[in-house]
Amino acid sequence: MRYLFGLLMLTTGLSACSQKSIYEAAQNSRLNECNTLQGELYEQCLEENSMSYEEYQRERNGEHKQE
Repeated sequence: MRYLFGLLMLTTGLSACSQKSIYEAAQNSRLNECNTLQGELYEQCLEENSMSYEEYQRERNGEHKQE
């Protein structure tokens, strides 16, 4: 039973790391596309694609950052 619980925790942890890696890879791709733009479009693109994975998770879960 302890082995099964440990395996479940490991799998859950790896899944979360994997999701973060996928998010960051997609974000890097979008940021590279920003580099093809100039001026205001470049600045707007960077702003739209600057959300960290943690911020994305909070927004996705309906949590709002307290400022």
